[in-house]
Amino acid sequence: MLKNPSTGARSYDHYVHDEQYAAAGGNPNHPSPQVLVAMHKADKTADVVRMFHFPALWDLPVWVKPNPNGAFADINPTVPH
Repeated sequence: MLKNPSTGARSYDHYVHDEQYAAAGGNPNHPSPQVLVAMHKADKTADVVRMFHFPALWDLPVWVKPNPNGAFADINPTVPH
C-alpha cells in the first residue's frame, strides 16, 4: 500500500511478482521499501505504508458486474477500490 504524500490518499494493487522483485535485488521473503523505490514503484520509502510477501496460490476472479477487461481479468475498472 502506498500513500500519496500531498493528499494522504492510499492506493493498493501495487504488486510485484517474486521474479521481478528478486531481479531488482530484493528478497521476496523479506520485502523492503528501498527495492520498490529502486524499481520506480514508489517515489520514496516514506510513501510505502505497508508491504508483505504474498505466497503463490491460484486465484480465479470472476466478475458479477460486467468488466470491460473481460470476465476473468484481475481488475475491473468499473469497480471502485
